[in-house]
Amino acid sequence: MFFQQRLDNLGYDIGYRYIERIAENQRVLDSDPLDVVKFICKDFWEAVFKKKIDKLQTNHRGVFVLSDNSFKWIEKYSNDDMNAMQAAVRLLYFPCGIIRGCLANLGYSAVVHADFNILPSCTFNIHKKFPENFSIFISNLCTYICSSVVVNRNVKERYIIIYK
Repeated sequence: MFFQQRLDNLGYDIGYRYIERIAENQRVLDSDPLDVVKFICKDFWEAVFKKKIDKLQTNHRGVFVLSDNSFKWIEKYSNDDMNAMQAAVRLLYFPCGIIRGCLANLGYSAVVHADFNILPSCTFNIHKKFPENFSIFISNLCTYICSSVVVNRNVKERYIIIYK
């Protein structure tokens, strides 16, 4: 566990520092989270791994899936050997930390996990963290919205929401 945390922290430091060089002349900080992740998939990934990410998926709610069909760092590991697969899993903590550090420097806190089915392809799952007071903000927002909404019935017995 200590080794994996150490790899993640080293990756975090490298990603945090390296993104400053790449995003120096870009206006990434004022962007939407999707634009930031697109920047990571294209420019950052190409600078670090010498290729663009193969596939980006999102649910537009703070979850992003980056797929790399030939991740160079785990190409030498085989699917048949269990020890090799465990080594590949441990190795993936480092790029997860790189992505997490990159996002942190761009103003987004996230949890990053990596997994794979068939080597050397792997996917990186990014879950955007919301601030600690986010749930309080949402409950206050819901209370405000509910207090400012009037429900009327129309002729067809359907409910229509009218904002004051």
